[in-house]
Amino acid sequence: MSYHNSVDPLKEHETLCRVFQVSLVPTEDEKLVFIKDVAADLSSAGGPGEWPLTVLISSLMADRVLVSRLELNERDTSFDYLIGAWIRANNEVTKAADENTRSVWIEVRRLIAGYVGLVVQMPDMFPGGDKDGVAVSPKSLIPSFLRLSSFESFNEDADPLSDGQWASVPTKDAQDFFLDLVNRFPPEDGMEDVIGRGLFELVQCVSLGDVAYSNLSPDVPAGQRHQPVDPAVATMMHYLNPQTVPDEGLTIASIEWRHYLRTMSAAVSCKAVAAALPLFSIFDPGASARSIEREALFGPLLRLSCLPDAYPSVVHGQFNNGLTSPQVSQNVDDIRLSLRVVQSENFAMWNTMVRAGTAPRRRILSMWARILEINSKRAGLHVDRAQCSSDAFMVNMGDMLIQFCGPFVDMEASKIDRIDSDYARYQRRWDTSSLTRIHATESEAVAWMDSAPNDADPNFTTEVFFMAIRYIALGIAPVMRQIDECDKERQRFKERLSELEESQPTWANTPLAVHYEGLIKRLNLQLNVIKTEIIATHAVLLEGEFMTRLIRFIAFVMTWLVRQADPCQAYPQKQIELPLPDEVPDRFAMLPEHVLDDAVEVLLFYARRRPDQIDKSVIQNVALFCTVFLSATSYVRNPFLKAKIVELMAFGVSSYGDLHQGLLGSIVHTHPVVLENLMPGLVKVWIEVESTGSSTQFYDKFNIRYHLSLIFKQIWENPAHAARLRRESVEQSARFVVFINRLMNDVTYLVDDALEKLMEIHDVETAMDEPEWQEHSNEERERNESHMHSISVQARSDLMLGSAFLDQLIRLAGEAPQAFMTTEIVDRLAAMLDYNLDTMVGPRCQGLRLKHPDQVGFDPKSLLKKILGVYIALADCEEFPRAIARDGRSYRAALFERAMQIATKHSLLAPTDIDVLKELLQHTEAALQAEVDEEENLGEIPDDYLDPVMATLMRNPVVLPSSRKVVDLSTIRAHLLNDDTDPFNRLPLKLEDVKPATELREEIQRWLAEKRGSAGVSER
Repeated sequence: MSYHNSVDPLKEHETLCRVFQVSLVPTEDEKLVFIKDVAADLSSAGGPGEWPLTVLISSLMADRVLVSRLELNERDTSFDYLIGAWIRANNEVTKAADENTRSVWIEVRRLIAGYVGLVVQMPDMFPGGDKDGVAVSPKSLIPSFLRLSSFESFNEDADPLSDGQWASVPTKDAQDFFLDLVNRFPPEDGMEDVIGRGLFELVQCVSLGDVAYSNLSPDVPAGQRHQPVDPAVATMMHYLNPQTVPDEGLTIASIEWRHYLRTMSAAVSCKAVAAALPLFSIFDPGASARSIEREALFGPLLRLSCLPDAYPSVVHGQFNNGLTSPQVSQNVDDIRLSLRVVQSENFAMWNTMVRAGTAPRRRILSMWARILEINSKRAGLHVDRAQCSSDAFMVNMGDMLIQFCGPFVDMEASKIDRIDSDYARYQRRWDTSSLTRIHATESEAVAWMDSAPNDADPNFTTEVFFMAIRYIALGIAPVMRQIDECDKERQRFKERLSELEESQPTWANTPLAVHYEGLIKRLNLQLNVIKTEIIATHAVLLEGEFMTRLIRFIAFVMTWLVRQADPCQAYPQKQIELPLPDEVPDRFAMLPEHVLDDAVEVLLFYARRRPDQIDKSVIQNVALFCTVFLSATSYVRNPFLKAKIVELMAFGVSSYGDLHQGLLGSIVHTHPVVLENLMPGLVKVWIEVESTGSSTQFYDKFNIRYHLSLIFKQIWENPAHAARLRRESVEQSARFVVFINRLMNDVTYLVDDALEKLMEIHDVETAMDEPEWQEHSNEERERNESHMHSISVQARSDLMLGSAFLDQLIRLAGEAPQAFMTTEIVDRLAAMLDYNLDTMVGPRCQGLRLKHPDQVGFDPKSLLKKILGVYIALADCEEFPRAIARDGRSYRAALFERAMQIATKHSLLAPTDIDVLKELLQHTEAALQAEVDEEENLGEIPDDYLDPVMATLMRNPVVLPSSRKVVDLSTIRAHLLNDDTDPFNRLPLKLEDVKPATELREEIQRWLAEKRGSAGVSER
C-alpha cells in the first residue's frame, strides 16, 4: 500500500484509529482497543524531536494494525469486526474530499475485504472465529451478499450488527463490498473458496428453506442435506400435516426465494464472476441426476416451480378443492408471475456466463450435456423418479435452452443454415447410440456415427439447438404425457363415480352400503388430488410466455425436419418438391425418432388445450410439415408416429371459435403444395394403418382413421381438394380401390358390431323388466349391470366411428362413384348395405328398441338416412342395381319399400331422393329378373367352370402360381384387397403373378354363347 503525502498525517492517523477501532495509548473508550505492540514498535523506532510523526499510524501500516487488532479481538467475532471496519472505511471513501484521499481509503477498504475472505476460509486464524458455537465460514457472507438484491421488501434499515446473525454491509454499500472481494480474490487465487462458496451457501438457503435473516444455522454435510422423498409419500404427509413435507425448501408460493435469485443475478452481472463461476467445482460437482438440482451451484434456483413431483405442498396449498374458483385462478396467476421471474432471471444469468468467454461456455455446455446423460431414463415408460431429476428442474432447464435458441428461431428460418445437420452424427456429449431412429436400425445408426469425422467443432447455435430438442424429450414432453394420462384417469374416476351414484338405490339399504360409500369417498379424494395436479401442471405448461417460446421453437424444429427430408436441403428458402424420392437421406433417417415425435406431441398438447395460443406466424410451418410426412409415408416407419401427425392435422383443420376452417385452414385450403399432396397422402395413410404391428392393431386403425375422416370431412368442402381426390381415383385407381375396400370393411364391422351390441342391450333391458330379475342376488345384478355398461361403451364407440365412416363413404361415392363399381368392391358393398338395411327396417329392428338410445349415441333415423344415402349416391351407376340383385342373402324389395315409407314419414330424405330410391328399386328388380332368366337358361354349370371360392360361373379364370388353383380374377382381386396370400396354401401372392387361364376362358365363352344362342338371349 503506497503512502500519499498529500493526506494530512494526523487526520489519517485519527481516521485509521476510528476505522480499525484501535488506540496507541491505553483508553477507557470501550470501542477502542489498545494495540500495545504496534505502539511500542512505533515509539522505539522514533528519535528525539520526531514526535508525534513517528507515533502516528499511516495507511502504510494498515495491514499490521489490522492484524494486531484482530489478534486482540475479544468482544465480537473476527468476521463481525471486519465487516464493521469495512463499513467504516467505506464511509471514509464516501467523505473523501479529493481523489488521492479517496484512493487511500479504497485501498484500506480492500485490505479489510481481503481479511474478510481469509477468515471465512480459516476461522481459527484469529480469536473470535465462531458465534454461538457456529464457526465463521463462507456462509457468514450471505447477509451481505443478500444486500446485492434490489428486492423491494428487503429491510434496508436493518442493523448490520444486530444480535443473532452475522454482520452485513448496508444495501447501498453491498456492490462495493462484493467488488472488493472480487478484486482481492481473483479466479486463480481464492475466488471459489470465498465468493464461490459464499454464493453456493446462499443458494443452498433456497434448497434448505432458510429465510433471509436466519444465517446462524450450522453447516450440514452435503450428503445429509437432502434425502429424496417419494412425491406420493410427501403428498400424503402433507395431507396429514402441512408443515411436515420435507425436501422442498423455499417454494415459489413464498417471496423469500426472490432475495436469493436476484442476489445471484447481481453477482453474475460482474463479468469476472460470470467468467469464473462455471469453472468452479461447485458449479457442477458431478452429482447424480436426483441430487444435481440440490448440489450444483444454480440447481436450487433452476428447480423453482409448482410441479407436483417437486413441490406437493404448493399443489395442495394453492390449488386444493377447498378454495373457490376465483381463489384458484388468482393463485395460478400469481404462480405464473413468479415463474416468469424465475425463468427470465435464470436465463439472464446463464446467458451472461455463456457470453463471458470460451472456457466458461465450454464448461456450461458440458454440464448441460451431462444433465441430459444422467437423465436419459426419464424418456422411459416406467420412470424410477429416485434415479432422475425432478420435472420442475428439467422443465425449467428445457425452457432455458429454448430461450438460448431465441436469436435464431425466426419464422422465416433465415438462420437455419447455421445448424450443422451432421451434429447428430458426430456429437459425443451424451449417448444416442441406443435411441430409436426415424428410419434406421440401431446397428445402422451406430455404423453411421462411427464413420463421423473426429475433428468436428460445432458452433454454439448447433449445440443449443440439439440440446433444447433433447431437453424437451426428457423434460417437457414427459410432463405433457403425464398430464394426458391424468386427464384420462380423471375421466375414468368420474365415470366410475357417476356409475356408483346412479346405482345408489340398488345398494343403499344393503350390507354393501358401507363399502360403496367408502369407495365414493376415496374416489372423490383421488379426483381432488388429480385435479390439483392438473391445475398445477397447467399453471406451468399453459403460461403464456412459456407457450409462445415453446410453440415457436417446435415450429422451427418442424421446418428443420422438412429441410432434412428435402433432397436439396433448400427448404424453406426454396419450396420443397413432392413427392419425395424413395430413398430416405441419412441425415433424416438417422435422426432420433423422438425429435419428430416430440415436435408433434408438443403441438398436439396445445392444439387440444389452447389452440388459440398457436401463433398465426407458425401455421404454415405446421401445415407443410404435416403434408410432407403424410404424403411421404415411407419416411416415417413408426405407424403411431404417423397417427400423431394425422391427429395434429385433424385438430388443425377442425372448426375452432370463429375459425370455421380451423387453425391451419388458411394454409390447407390455399397453399399449392398442400392442395396437390394432402389428399393422396391421406389415402395412403388410411391404407397403411391397417397394420400397426401392435397387439391392438385391429382397434388402433379405427382411432387413426377416425382422425383421417375428420380431415376428409373438413377439406372436402374445398373444390380444389375434391377435384384432387377425383384425380387420385383415376390416376391411382388400384390404390384407390384398396382405400375404398378398407373403408368399406370398417363400416361393415363397426355398424354390424354396433347393431349386435344394441340388440344385446335390448335383451338385458327386457330381462330387467321381468319379475325374475329381482330374484337375482346383488352380486349377480351388479355383474349384469357392469356387463351392460361395458357393451354400452362399446356400442357408443362403434356408432360414433361407424357414423363418421359412413359419412365418408357417402361422400366418396358421390365424388368417385365408378371406383365403387369394380368387381371386387361392388358386390360386397351391396351385400353390406342390404344386410344393414334388413337389420334397420326388417323383422329384427324390434331388437333395436332401447329405453335410452341417446345414452349410447344411437339415433336410428340418422343411421337409416346414412345407409340410404349410400344407395342414393351410387344409384346412377349401371352395375350397382345388378350387384344388389345378386345379393341373395339380404336383398328384398319389401325392405326398400319399408325404408322409403319410414324416410317419407319422418322426412329423412327429400322427395327427389325418394324418387331416386324408387328408380333404383325398379332397376334392381329388373336386374334380378334378368339374373333369374339367365340362371334358367344356363341350367347346370359344369364344375370346371365354377369358381371354387364363390361357387359362381367364372368369367375371367386365372391360375394361381403356387397352388395351381383356378379362380375367377374378380375373386382373387377381392381376396388380395385384404390378404396378400394364396387362399389355398397361404403362401405370399401378388396380383401380377397370377396367369390367365386363356384356354379355359375361351371354353367358358363358347359354352355361354351356345347356351344363350339356344335360348335366344343376347350376351349381357
